[in-house]
Formats: sequence, structure tokens, C-alpha cells
Amino acid sequence: MRAYLKAAEDAVAYFPSGPRGYQVIEAAAAMAATGSIPNQAAIAERLGMDRTIITHLLDELERQKLVRRTPDPADRRSRRVTLTAKGEKTLQSLSARVAEAERHVLRHLSDDEARQLTALLGRAAESAGERATSACELAARAEPS
Repeated sequence: MRAYLKAAEDAVAYFPSGPRGYQVIEAAAAMAATGSIPNQAAIAERLGMDRTIITHLLDELERQKLVRRTPDPADRRSRRVTLTAKGEKTLQSLSARVAEAERHVLRHLSDDEARQLTALLGRAAESAGERATSACELAARAEPS
């Protein structure tokens, strides 16, 4: 599992705020894909991160022009988070790098075995009350502290 985690971390190491920054934009995009416009609190909850950490990560991502935060018209205390065009393009590139890292780490498994591993890690993450989308993210959450 450590090789798995290292491969995923290396794939996004150059990204602002590294793996955590990637997780934030991936979560925002995944939530937006369901038709909702995520806010900072929802992203923090989805990732199991403290809101203050999410705020600092979003500050950096906004400085890099990867996300945009706007007041929520329904609740002025809340800030909506959307990816910019640059953020969407960057996410596509990073997701491709993470997928390649996953393929490399899982290369000795059959396609069926790789799917089973991903499904089992997903179940483990769900039972812990977490959601994850990539096998590397699932492995990171399954790694004992």
C-alpha cells in the first residue's frame, strides 16, 4: 500500500498544496457533477478535513486561479466553490497522472483483481464514513495512522 500512496502523491506533488489541493478540486468537481454547487463546508465534510484547513487550501487554489469562491445568495455566510477553466484543465491532467500511477501500481493484477481491490477499498472507506473516487485515494484512507 505504501507504493500505492507514494505513486499517487508523486503524481500530484507539483500541484499547489500537493495531494490535499488535488483532493479539494477533485471533490469540488465531483460534487458539481451531481448538479450541486459545493460550498467550503460541504467540501470539508466530504474530505473529512477541518474547515480551517479547507479555507487555507482554497486560498492557495484561488491565488493560482484554479477555483473561484463566491457568496451563496441563499446564505451570505457560505461561499460557493467552482473550478475555473484553468482548474478544470488542471484537474483533467492530474486525474490522468493519478490514473497512470494506479495502472502502474496495479500492473501485476488482472483487471478483475484491480476492480475487486478498488471495490474493497471503497467499502472500507464507506464503512468509515468516507467517500473516495480513485483507488489511490481509497488506499490513502485505508492506511492505518
